[in-house]
Amino acid sequence: MPNYFELFDLAVHYSIEEADLKKRFFKLSRAVHPDFHTQDSDAAQSDMLEQSSALNKAYTTLKDPELRLDYILALKEIVVPGEKLQLPSAFLMEMMELNETLEEAEESADETTIKVHLEQITQLENAFTAKLTNGLHEINNSAVEATLGAELKLIYYQRKYLLRIKQKLDTFASR
Repeated sequence: MPNYFELFDLAVHYSIEEADLKKRFFKLSRAVHPDFHTQDSDAAQSDMLEQSSALNKAYTTLKDPELRLDYILALKEIVVPGEKLQLPSAFLMEMMELNETLEEAEESADETTIKVHLEQITQLENAFTAKLTNGLHEINNSAVEATLGAELKLIYYQRKYLLRIKQKLDTFASR
């Protein structure tokens, strides 16, 4: 996996200065953008196009907090893209009850209940995000402590589950 932070000469860190990232992106873009290499050979132009594409992907990933979080956890091998994790049954039961309550609220068009639950979900999401970002601050750049990695993985997948419910709620609320 390419290290996007190295590409931009940044430390692997969840909190990054977006203006600094943007400035670094534009500086690197000037060096690899295909428009600046029109007189080069076809092979060199093709190489610049690939580099420009990779740079754009790296920038898109690091500028978006969600994508950045996913990327750091994958980079640290805490989360493997496509893997499935069995969430604790207590959490799943809580989410099942929440889903049932929300379905009832949707059927009865009870917007107040939906808004209350949306606020609760947002608070839970924020708590999960805070735990993840705090955990990422504790991680040594060279290795992840196994227990911390497992804890972060669990929190990550619980948060993902919660975000799917929130997305469903947002869709209903925007109707």
